[in-house]
Amino acid sequence: MWRSWWFISLIILFCGCNKYIKDDYPEEKLCERFAGKYKMYDPLSGENYWMEVSCIYVDHFVSNADSIQFVNFANKFSFTYLAYFSSTNSYLDGTSIDPLTDKNGYRWNFSNSSNYSYENRHNLLIQDSIYIRLWMNNAQYYIDDSTNYQDIENIQSGIKVH
Repeated sequence: MWRSWWFISLIILFCGCNKYIKDDYPEEKLCERFAGKYKMYDPLSGENYWMEVSCIYVDHFVSNADSIQFVNFANKFSFTYLAYFSSTNSYLDGTSIDPLTDKNGYRWNFSNSSNYSYENRHNLLIQDSIYIRLWMNNAQYYIDDSTNYQDIENIQSGIKVH
């Protein structure tokens, strides 16, 4: 009698705890793969800089989209945009923003490549390494902004710091 009562009690306890454990660990959002602080490298200038990536959760009625915020992207920009994520790998969809104002107040036509290429490592997070292809051009704004004309295509790379 006592053995069956203990057995039934353990089964009830185990089933109840199993549900509780599942609720404590929600499924990871696709955007969270990219969130974190990165030590970045710009091969054109030879500079190292810090960049931070955050997720902003908004119900977009699209299952694979979240807003992603970059702070100090390319050591020039801070911006947020709606990104579409692949559920099979850590690929970041491209965007284009015109004008995008940098930290010095200069305006740019900015885009990061939406040309997905695993071999070329464009807009990918591979383990803790991120590779982002970008293009910046100030042709429309350099005279009004009193600065030099620049047309830059570059691939920034970085390591996520835990």
